[in-house]
Amino acid sequence: MPPYEEQRPFVAFGDRPMTVMRQAYAVAVRNGSSSVGTLDLLCRVAPYQRSVPPWLFAGANGANLMRIVADPRRLPAGRSVGELVTQPVGEFDAEVRAALREVEWSVHRRPNRRGRADPTAPRHRPTWTNGARGALTGALRAARDGRTPFANLSHLVLGILELPTCDGTRYVFPYEHARTEAVDRLRADPAMRRADDPHPDLDVERLAVSPGAGSLGARLAGRLFARMSRLSRLGPVLAGVDVEARRQAVRLGHGVIGPPHMLLAVLTHDDTLAAARIPLTAEHASRNQGAAVLRAHGVDADRVRDLASRRGAPEEPPAEALAEQLGSLRPGDPFTGADVTAAMARAMEMSLAHRHPDTGTSHLLLALVEDDAGEAAAILRELGVDPESVRARVEQDLRAAPTAWA
Repeated sequence: MPPYEEQRPFVAFGDRPMTVMRQAYAVAVRNGSSSVGTLDLLCRVAPYQRSVPPWLFAGANGANLMRIVADPRRLPAGRSVGELVTQPVGEFDAEVRAALREVEWSVHRRPNRRGRADPTAPRHRPTWTNGARGALTGALRAARDGRTPFANLSHLVLGILELPTCDGTRYVFPYEHARTEAVDRLRADPAMRRADDPHPDLDVERLAVSPGAGSLGARLAGRLFARMSRLSRLGPVLAGVDVEARRQAVRLGHGVIGPPHMLLAVLTHDDTLAAARIPLTAEHASRNQGAAVLRAHGVDADRVRDLASRRGAPEEPPAEALAEQLGSLRPGDPFTGADVTAAMARAMEMSLAHRHPDTGTSHLLLALVEDDAGEAAAILRELGVDPESVRARVEQDLRAAPTAWA
């Protein structure tokens, strides 16, 4: 087993910053703009004034931004030199690049006004200015400094204001003394220590894995979702991992979901649940030890992500499988590789064999590494981990998990 390395604190964009990025990019696509900059982002923050300190957009600042929101033609067409200056390389650059890939994918896959996504339609793809990228990096840095797992809109505004010559800053605080005062005031504001809602959205999963929490309606919905999961054999945590694997493939720029993305999703989804403080009941936890087993063997999300990036996209599935998947995919959606399809089916077989009520990440991990010649086992060996040790630990966990019937 490789030596233990302390993990970096979990930091990611929360729900509102991701929404703001999507809105800014969607407006740029719709208007045929060449780029998305800090002023575009700031205009999308303005309607969420309750999510930032009220003094930020008081008076003319907020009114002028809202006028641009109402009529995007008011947005200045040119970019200042400060918007184009290359920012220093930082620790969050990779996360920003991945988030922007996700934003672009989510906008381009949306259906048109007729309710359909046309894969043959030309796709205008605005670029992100160096100022926008620098502001997003600054937002994650501010969230980390405030010890908040999910960056909020106040972190994003601070990331913009820390760039004195970018378009967003020059528009709302054109004078340096006012900008400096605003930055100092914002850094000291309690909003900097409040985490945003998690991204991706975990509300449905929260109800399913913690059915006793919340209002009566929430508890009933949670029980209903749990029963539906048992009927489909796909547990709520594994359902979340399945969606997360697609997201991770998109963030890496890969067109096919393969075993590396599934391993990565097991880890990142567990990290997100922990950061959002969503505990699993003992029953759910017993079948969802995949992330814990990987970490116990020295495998974390950063190591798997780096390896997946170096290995590149997996091979496309056979033509017949491609044809079957095309009907349910939108433009830009990655295909599901044959290894992943087989592993999900095998995981459900294992769940039934152990008489478990549904299928979890433990079943999936065992299915992925069951074949010693498979890609998942090869990945573990590249990371210095013996696949047999992982298999033995998962099998032990599954034998100890409660059964649903005798």
